[in-house]
Amino acid sequence: KESKWSTSYEVHYEYQTEVWDDPDVLSTPRVQFTWAKPGLSDYDDMGIWSMRLDGSDIREVVSPELLYSTEGGVIQTSWSMPRSPNNRYVAVKLGKQNLIIDLKTKKIIELTRSMGWPSFQWLPDSGSLLYRTSKGAIKQYHLATGKDDFIGPRFRDDGIWGHWFLLDGGRVITMEVFNEIFTYDFASGELLDKRPGSFDSKSRQRLSADGKYYIKASSRGGSWISVDDPNSVIQKIPHLGGGGESFAGMTLGQRVFSSYSGKDRQGIEVIDGDLTKPSNFIFPNRKRVPRNISFYNTGY
Repeated sequence: KESKWSTSYEVHYEYQTEVWDDPDVLSTPRVQFTWAKPGLSDYDDMGIWSMRLDGSDIREVVSPELLYSTEGGVIQTSWSMPRSPNNRYVAVKLGKQNLIIDLKTKKIIELTRSMGWPSFQWLPDSGSLLYRTSKGAIKQYHLATGKDDFIGPRFRDDGIWGHWFLLDGGRVITMEVFNEIFTYDFASGELLDKRPGSFDSKSRQRLSADGKYYIKASSRGGSWISVDDPNSVIQKIPHLGGGGESFAGMTLGQRVFSSYSGKDRQGIEVIDGDLTKPSNFIFPNRKRVPRNISFYNTGY
């Protein structure tokens, strides 16, 4: 359906499950999100789903029964649930619980609990996950050993961390402390760079799938920011804002995906790289908006 403001597509739904190492699934980039299938609307009906970037081939990644088997609480809808680079694991926040779901074995690993968002970030080899604990410290969970190490002292003696991102294929980590941005070598802890600057609230800023740009959103719209110059706007994203707390982007000049809610219409809004009027993928369940958007199989 064409309108003055957008182009809308009805998403065809036929129940399928996703197998994490299925060659057909691995053959194209995919977007991952939480959603409840048609006819269901309670919070514990929400599972983890995926689809191709054109809105086709919807598949259930994690069933509601598995997702809520730890009885950890309600899933937080504003933040992403990053898939590991090898596609086998998903990091999830449920209430105070920080979890890793193994898509191969269907087992759940319970990490240290925390308040707030843990800023899950995978290392490129899929062997470990970084996340924030309640006191602001950062832990690294190693899948092979089951060890959960505090890594903060490697970078800072004062234990103070602001918002942070793992960059450059896991080789560096950057963080905000008292309106300054510090960048460290991840392996050695050596300080590589310090400059004035600050990150927005963690629920309003995302790292692009290729790790080269930040996407910021506010009530006035969104913008692309270079990792190399976090104080300068490269390009405005006029359609991203307001309800854009659940969004993700591939890279500059490509698509940005955001949750969409209209009158009797719920789905995902797609803003193309040329920033013309957005496309809306309208889902068959009108009672649950797809949230917690992220990408995988991107090729970056």
